[in-house]
Amino acid sequence: MKDEVPDLKPRTKELALRVVRMFSALPRTDEARVLGRQVLRSGTSVGANYREAVSGQPEQVGRRQRVPYARQILLCIRNF
Repeated sequence: MKDEVPDLKPRTKELALRVVRMFSALPRTDEARVLGRQVLRSGTSVGANYREAVSGQPEQVGRRQRVPYARQILLCIRNF
């Protein structure tokens, strides 16, 4: 397995933009707004969580340092 971590920043940004566009296109009913706001929160938090995980990752990734990073990435995945 590689020690390099793929840069997911562009993908998480594109996901957030797509979620915002989807939210804007929803009908103006109460049900759609309630569900849409939840999707909006979870879809945009993925990028925030990913950026937080990456900013805390040291340049040289060792075995012990990789565990907190992996937990943050799993948190991103679980939120979506």
